[in-house]
Amino acid sequence: MPALRLSLCLIARDEAALLPGCLQSVAPEVDELIVLDTGSVDDTPALAAAAGAQVHHFTWVDDFAAARNTALAHATGDWVLAVDADERLLPGAGARLRARLARGALDAALLPWLNADALDAPLEAVVAGPRRLGEVAHVPRLFRRDPDLRWEGVVHEVPASWLAAPGRRVATLDEPIIHLGNAPEWRAARQKDARNRRLLELQVAASPHNPSALASLATERLKVGDAVGGRAAAAAAFAALRRRFAAPPPRPAPVPVVTVAAFCALSAGRPTEARTLLAEAAPWCGPHPNLALLEAAALDAILDAGGAVEPGAIEAALAGLAAARAQAGRAFFEELLPGATGPQAWRLEGELRLARGENDAAVAAFSAAGPGLEAAVGAARALLASGQRAAAAARLEPLVRAGSGDARVLLAELLHQLGDPAAGRRLLSAPGPAPTRVALRRRAAALG
Repeated sequence: MPALRLSLCLIARDEAALLPGCLQSVAPEVDELIVLDTGSVDDTPALAAAAGAQVHHFTWVDDFAAARNTALAHATGDWVLAVDADERLLPGAGARLRARLARGALDAALLPWLNADALDAPLEAVVAGPRRLGEVAHVPRLFRRDPDLRWEGVVHEVPASWLAAPGRRVATLDEPIIHLGNAPEWRAARQKDARNRRLLELQVAASPHNPSALASLATERLKVGDAVGGRAAAAAAFAALRRRFAAPPPRPAPVPVVTVAAFCALSAGRPTEARTLLAEAAPWCGPHPNLALLEAAALDAILDAGGAVEPGAIEAALAGLAAARAQAGRAFFEELLPGATGPQAWRLEGELRLARGENDAAVAAFSAAGPGLEAAVGAARALLASGQRAAAAARLEPLVRAGSGDARVLLAELLHQLGDPAAGRRLLSAPGPAPTRVALRRRAAALG
């Protein structure tokens, strides 16, 4: 049986700085290099040709999917691999991928996508973790070549309809793509966020009831601190999604829309609204780590402010967090909220257990969350609640020195309990950040 042929499809514009390294890493792994230039004014086309690529040209139309589909039309391999100029493969990736694909029963694959913290980060260190930014994402980048395969979306493009077709066989393969382009200094220099916002604004202007485009626009606005604009786009996205689910299929992927809408409600101080959105969307989405995390965060915000929740709500949220953690390492089409299957899920379990008076279980959950200011302060609160003052003090003192406003209030309260309220008041009057939790702000006012 002849070996499977892999075609690389890459779109590029003014990528002379990074394209040679990409093609150097990819060329030995594939059988065909297709580079579609979308209007470079630098040496990108010449560098691609020198690396052995077939270079084709495309007039840019503010649509990444249109460019990718044009590149795809030039591929002749059995399988198509989509990689960008700021991405790299590990040596031997092609052979490993072919071995898996040769076993059949597969139409597409999600590959781990790892963000490097700098352009010169060693690939091995990014894979191992020390030079990685954020959590591992999984992206659809490997596809059986098919005349119906089409990318969709002016930005953040995905062949969503093709992947969602009945009977489509999609698996997760452990062959990472290392992404250099999210390194902060490079991303800022290339103004990628501004470009993405502009393209999404154009898409929304042309298609104002597209929930996926509105949700992506909301996310891009939030990235630059435009909370008002982000909330407006998120609300419009959820309203559009509601209309789509009231109509017959096809329907867009709901989780990204629900995630950004509930997140915006929470960040605006409206946790009850966030829970209402999550409850309405539950039949559309099914269980998902993002939604479990947001539900737990909303409950925590309500309880922190002194509110009440219905019987069984905390128990259900704890079950949701446990289910989210059980999915750690699983690939999702949607981007996961940071820590949704790990540290943040544990931290919120600690908050909910502390709210129920389960202090020992809360300490265990906060400890499982690993290093982090919020979890450390939570553990100290749980120790104080259980009467373990010495253990709490040992944790609080370094947190106060680190600048935690929450820890400062807790330590002042402990000093008050130990009979030295004057020392507590001096601590609270010293310059420093305000506490973040509502209950601790109220305690600070009472102690001061």
